[in-house]
Order: sequence, then structure tokens, then C-alpha cells
Amino acid sequence: MPIDVEEQIAKLDPVQRQRVEERAAKLIAEEMTQRKLRKARQRDRGVTGGEARRSSRSPRH
Repeated sequence: MPIDVEEQIAKLDPVQRQRVEERAAKLIAEEMTQRKLRKARQRDRGVTGGEARRSSRSPRH
């Protein structure tokens, strides 16, 4: 039976819940920053999204 994350967080005391929410917000912000950096790097190289996905997964010869 799957565990619902929202239910588990609701069971925490308010201090723990606040820490979980703050940490989640920080992780989301970091992920968004990393995505922006990857997109900027692709633009600098002149690579489109589809080409970047294909080239990063293709073996190098």
C-alpha cells in the first residue's frame, strides 16, 4: 500500500513540518537553478533541446 507523503508530513509536529517544508523549498530552488544553468550552457553552445538530449546520450566515437 503506497504511503501518501502529504499524510506523513501532516503527522509531524509543527517544528518538524516547517523544517521539511523549508528543505523542500530549498531543493526545488536548487533544481530550478540547475535547469537554468543547463539551458544557458546549451544556448551558449548553440544546441537546441532535442539535439542536446540526443547528443548527451549518444556514445562518443
